[in-house]
Amino acid sequence: MNHGKSISEDLAQEVFVRMIKYSNSYNCDYKFKPWLYRIASNVRHDHFREQKIKYDTGEIPEIISVDDNIVDIQIEQSRKLQTAINSLREDQREILVLSKLQKMKYTEIAKIKNTTESNIKTVVHRSIHKLRKYYQENNWL
Repeated sequence: MNHGKSISEDLAQEVFVRMIKYSNSYNCDYKFKPWLYRIASNVRHDHFREQKIKYDTGEIPEIISVDDNIVDIQIEQSRKLQTAINSLREDQREILVLSKLQKMKYTEIAKIKNTTESNIKTVVHRSIHKLRKYYQENNWL
């Protein structure tokens, strides 16, 4: 999501610093993962806001790892999926990655994003619809 390994490494380090700094804000009655993702999301947004960089314009990192022995059709499908996901708005991409690739529950994502579970469901549904439409417009189906 950060469009670069070195930026991601720097931001990961900042996440750990903030985890230590704000460890008293963690409530052990709740799950750890949403708290961690919220910190990571804030670190990322703060970084790009400070740098005055619009971070939703670059290509997203490769989602499906490609083995050298995979046939050309699978490689092309992977590229199409990456292109389609890149066509989504940043907030849609982030929520889709958390829900579908990270397998997070909608309630956890809602806590991270400070919104309702129904709003997260709506964003996921609309994102998938946009992906389907993108595939149709490019005759990839």
